[in-house]
Amino acid sequence: MPVKTWDVNHRYVWQLAWPMIVSNLSTPMLGLVDTAILGHLPQADYLAAVALGAALVTFVFWSFGFLRMGTTSLVARAVGAQDTPRVRQIFWRSVEIALVLSLLLYALQWWLLPSLLAVMAEPAPVRDLALSYCQIRMLAGPATLFNYVLVGWFVGRQNTRLPLALMLVLNCANIVFDVILVWWLGWGSDGAAWASVAAEYLSAGVGLIIVGRWGIFAVVPGGKKLGRWRQIKELLAINGHLFVRTAALLSVTLFFTVQGNRLGVNVVAANAILLQLVGMVSYGLDGYAHAAEALVGRATGADNRPLFMKAVKYTAIWSAITALMISALLWLLGSQTLSWFTNIAEVAATAEQYYPWLVAFPLAAAAAYHLDGVYLGWGRADAMQITMLMSALGVFFPMWIALASWQNTGLWLAFVAFNASRGVFLASYFTWQVKKGNILRK
Repeated sequence: MPVKTWDVNHRYVWQLAWPMIVSNLSTPMLGLVDTAILGHLPQADYLAAVALGAALVTFVFWSFGFLRMGTTSLVARAVGAQDTPRVRQIFWRSVEIALVLSLLLYALQWWLLPSLLAVMAEPAPVRDLALSYCQIRMLAGPATLFNYVLVGWFVGRQNTRLPLALMLVLNCANIVFDVILVWWLGWGSDGAAWASVAAEYLSAGVGLIIVGRWGIFAVVPGGKKLGRWRQIKELLAINGHLFVRTAALLSVTLFFTVQGNRLGVNVVAANAILLQLVGMVSYGLDGYAHAAEALVGRATGADNRPLFMKAVKYTAIWSAITALMISALLWLLGSQTLSWFTNIAEVAATAEQYYPWLVAFPLAAAAAYHLDGVYLGWGRADAMQITMLMSALGVFFPMWIALASWQNTGLWLAFVAFNASRGVFLASYFTWQVKKGNILRK
C-alpha cells in the first residue's frame, strides 16, 4: 500500500543531498593530507609512491563500489514496502558478500598489484615503494567494502548524515595516524598506508556500533537456508549488472589517462589537473543521485507512482540547477582556477587550452549522474549496464578512433560525448517506459 507518512519536496531533496555532497567533497582531503605530509620528507620517492599507490588502490577498491549502490537500491525499496526484517536481512547478506569479495581480492592481489604496477612503468625504487604501500592498503579490504555496505544501507534508509559522520571520522583519523606514523615515527609511504588501514577499520567499527544501536543484531545472520540464498541471489543479480557497468566506466577513465600519458609531460600534468576538477564536479552532482536513489527506491517499494514521478522531477531540477551553477562558476573563474593547482607556465597554458571541456562537463554529465540514481532506486541495474556499454563501445571508443589525429582535443571531446550519451540513452529509455505505462501501477 502507498506510504502515507512521507512526501517529496524541494526541501526534503536538499536535506538528503547536502550531507552526501559534503561527504563526497571531503574525500580528496585524504590525498591532500598525504601529499602535504609526505611532500615535506627529504625523499620525493615517498610522495611519488603514495600518489601512484593510492590511485591504484582507489581504482581496485572502487571496482567494488557496486556494493554500495546495490545495497541502497534494495534497502530503499524494502523501506518503501515497510518491510523492516528485509531491511536488516539485506544488510547481512551484503556484508557476507563484501567479506567474501575482500578475501578473494586479498588472495588475488599478490598477482594483480605487481602486474598493474609493471604496466605503469614507474622507476624501480618508486614502483617497489608503491607495491609495499598497496599491499598494506589491501589489508583494509574487509573494512573498506564493509564501509561501502554501511553507506549504501544508510542512504537506502534516507539517512545521509550518518555517512557524512563516518567520512569525517575516517578523514580525521587518517590525519592523526598520518602525523603519528609518517611524521613522528618516520615510516614514510608505509606509514601513510598503515594510517589509511587504521582509519578504515576505525570508521567501520564506529559504523557497526551505530547500526547495532538501530537493532541490526535483532536478526541473526543466516535464517532459513532457502530464504538466505534467494536474498544472496537477488543481491548477486543486481551487483553483477552494476559490476559490469562500473568496469566499463573505469575502463573509459583508465583509457583516457593512459592515452593522455602518451602526449607529453605538459599534457599529462594538464589532464591530471582537469581530471581532479572533473572529480570534484562529479562529487557535487552525485549528491542528487544519492537523493534520487533513496526517494525513487522508497516510492518503488511502496508502489506509489505519483511519489516516484515527484522524486524524479525534484531531484532532476536540483541536479540541473547545480550543473548550471558549477559550469557558470568555472566559466567566471576561468584560468584563475588553474593557478590554484600549478604555477608552471607551460602546464597552466596547456590546461587552459582544454579548460572549455571542463566548463562543458557538468552540463553534459548532469543527466547521466541524476538518472543513475533514478535507475538504482527503480531497480533497473540491467538498463544501467546496457546504456553504459552503449556509451563506451558505441560512442567513446569510436569517437576516439575517428578523432585520434586531434590528439588531446579528440580525447576530451570523446570523454564529454561519452558522458552526454549516457544521459541521452538513460533518458530515452526512461521516457519510453513512461509512455508504455511501465512505471509502477498507481
